[in-house]
Amino acid sequence: MYKVGRTGNFDSGYGDVADAFEMKGVPVFDSDLVLKFMINYSESTIEKMKSKFGTSIYRQGLLDMKRFESESEMERLLDYLQLDLMKSYEKWRVKHLNKPYTIFKSSILFEKDLNQSMNFVITTYRPKVDRRKDIQSLTHLPYSKISDILDNEMDEDKKNEKSDYVIHNYFRFSKGGVNFLNQVDRVHDLITSKSNMMCDDLIGFA
Repeated sequence: MYKVGRTGNFDSGYGDVADAFEMKGVPVFDSDLVLKFMINYSESTIEKMKSKFGTSIYRQGLLDMKRFESESEMERLLDYLQLDLMKSYEKWRVKHLNKPYTIFKSSILFEKDLNQSMNFVITTYRPKVDRRKDIQSLTHLPYSKISDILDNEMDEDKKNEKSDYVIHNYFRFSKGGVNFLNQVDRVHDLITSKSNMMCDDLIGFA
């Protein structure tokens, strides 16, 4: 069974694309969500966090994110929990060994080199200029704030170059937004076919 990384920049629609794969029966491990759960509700993780960063990092039972506002502190936090996160994924993945592949969904897949643990990587691409317009119209955030968010991302072209498959999502908020579903079908068929070929090779080898 293949391990497939799934990522994309902010407001690229990479979550929508992950949902499309899930609708096709592909198990999706939402690492961003799992990480939030571990930090705030896993007793073993909370104790490790307190031991590493001090008991004051929690307020009213939840992690005080103000303590990790700086990029360096957030990096320390993510690095510290990365191994536990991957162990959770592997434990979850065992439950789906009958599937051709599972998806590891992460917004920081390349940033934390998690792609090194994957057989393939799928990225959702949406031009920054379009994402900027959508964020501005939906949130009314100041232009400078939006620029800070987008300019601190890993360059989208670099993500595309590092990926095995790129889902182009140019029309997220229009009727044309369904255009990525055909791409999902194609990528799903390709990975499933490769997985089946690998299984046939293993059976032949045995």
